[in-house]
Amino acid sequence: MITINIDYNKESCSQAIEPYVGGDYSSVLVQIFTYRCDEAFLSSLLLEIHEILPHAIIIGATTDGEIIGNLVQTNSTVLSVTFFQTSTLRLYSMPYVHDTTTSYEKGVSLGLWCKKGRPQAVIAFADGLNTNADNFLKGFGSILSHTAIAGGLAGDGATFSGTFVCSNEGVFPNGIVAVAIDGDDLNIACDYGFGWIPIGKEMEVTHSVENHIFTIDNIPADEIYSYYLGEAAGSKLPAIGIEFPLIIHENGFDIARAVLARKEDGSLIFAGNIPKGSHVRFGVANVKGILHDSKKLLRAMESYPVQTIFAYSCMARRRFLGDDASLEFRELSDIAPIAGFCTYGEFYHSWEGNSLFNQTTTLLALWEGEGNIASPLAVAKKIETPHSLGTLKALTHLINVVTHDLLKANHEIEEQSKIMLMQSRFSAMGEMIGNIAHQWRQPLSVLALEIQDIEEAFYYGELDKSYLEKFSHKSMYQIKYMSKTIDDFRSFLNPSRAEGSFFLDELFVRLYTLLESVLSAHSITFTCSNEVKSLIKGDSNQLLQVLVNLINNAKDAQVSTNVVDKKIFLTATNEEKNLLILVQDNGGGIPEAILERIFEPYFTTKEVLHGSGLGLYMSRLMIEQKFNGSIHVSNNQEGACFSIRIPMNSTTTEKEK
Repeated sequence: MITINIDYNKESCSQAIEPYVGGDYSSVLVQIFTYRCDEAFLSSLLLEIHEILPHAIIIGATTDGEIIGNLVQTNSTVLSVTFFQTSTLRLYSMPYVHDTTTSYEKGVSLGLWCKKGRPQAVIAFADGLNTNADNFLKGFGSILSHTAIAGGLAGDGATFSGTFVCSNEGVFPNGIVAVAIDGDDLNIACDYGFGWIPIGKEMEVTHSVENHIFTIDNIPADEIYSYYLGEAAGSKLPAIGIEFPLIIHENGFDIARAVLARKEDGSLIFAGNIPKGSHVRFGVANVKGILHDSKKLLRAMESYPVQTIFAYSCMARRRFLGDDASLEFRELSDIAPIAGFCTYGEFYHSWEGNSLFNQTTTLLALWEGEGNIASPLAVAKKIETPHSLGTLKALTHLINVVTHDLLKANHEIEEQSKIMLMQSRFSAMGEMIGNIAHQWRQPLSVLALEIQDIEEAFYYGELDKSYLEKFSHKSMYQIKYMSKTIDDFRSFLNPSRAEGSFFLDELFVRLYTLLESVLSAHSITFTCSNEVKSLIKGDSNQLLQVLVNLINNAKDAQVSTNVVDKKIFLTATNEEKNLLILVQDNGGGIPEAILERIFEPYFTTKEVLHGSGLGLYMSRLMIEQKFNGSIHVSNNQEGACFSIRIPMNSTTTEKEK
């Protein structure tokens, strides 16, 4: 096997391959890698090559950079001409312009065609803008899962306006071309260089359709970049996706997915599928890290009697490395002739199956004759790590460990909050049972008197039809009143899970029903005033729980200080952009020393048997999390004043209802 790589012009091509023309070769493969997305130019080039090598199999692709020897260059046309001694080639072309066949079905079609022979390897080039390469490779793998496939998606200099592939059968603006290499004497080695390291929090893709990502962690995809990388970085999408791709773990590999486009709705198009439910992290790298990773490729290739190497490397990798992109191939070119192109996605095969890579350099090494049959995952020799790369890895490890610790701590806080919520509910239930007792005390007394009276009526002969009807009416009235009380308290203790809306007038009526008896029992005057006529969005029971807690606290403060003329005021007004609810009392206020601590969990000024310290803490959480509002406390001249502010965007006008 002999490979001649040419920085093309017609004269140089003829001179370079003239010594081999007419030789005893079984087949000739020509690969075209060109920056020129020009159908006329490609058609002319195919004719020129056919004149020089009339029996050659030709496949080609447009590029975002060309690889020849130790150079990665742009604005050129590179030909890689391989003369096989024993292997044979079969050409496959699938042109399509307006084709309803899916990418998966195209992969199946290629697999079925390849299966007609005994391919050791397949090189395929596909249009870079319309082919879903993930699905294409899955389709191919469903037929030939153990056949190595290499190549990639055609580029167009990052203009994303139109790519081309070509073969002996013509030039195709959309399509797939491939060559199957048959031969029992052919040996292959597949390997790849990556270099990006996953970093930070693991996130879940919560809405996606193939490579179109709408939300991550239920947040618009573009906002995830702005949140974690900063507004400046987020404004540079999709370009910033080259430096910070998303990393997913698939088929045993960390695979990068770079952003290709940003949509108006905040969704992002990636260079490869990211299924819903996938867990992703941001990737980070530096030039030294990537070049260090390429050393592993060098050591792997040195392990075999390689005769030629084809390289298919990501356009994002070239653009990230800049002028250093050629360094990746400097030593590899000393092992064997190497050529290829910068793709919009690289095809890679391992024992685990076929994968679409991004940000990666993939290699297909070939040799004929005796020699080791290479594993697609060659084991590299130990390579000394540069100090700067060691520092990067150490920093990355530190960030990942800290992220893990923070996630663990957050989980523990969430579990503790659940316990606090349960304890708060138990505390509320205890207070409500006390309120029920107050509510029932009077109707039970009335029922007791009625029962005693019916006994005396019977003794004195007054138990006639009229008496029984009167007795029944009074008794049923009290029983219905008690039953309604149970319904009111059951509703209070079981907040609705569905998002709803309510008026404050209705809420305040329910509040008065719940607290009337207990406040009267302590001779507390309760004054309620509401100027807000807007419809409040949310669960009324959750706001009701907060108000009951605040009023019960005010009641306890007044009882403990023996205030003679006990008063509690509840008012609701409109305050600029907020709904303002005030709960005030004349209980003397809260000591300044503890004023700032009363919303802390488990902090309480009550005796052990009379308070858990969770009521105000849970009230604050409920207002902040359920109503996006705030709750504060201060002292006025007579007592404490709790203020609740709920943004007006959480309300609608009565007319809107």
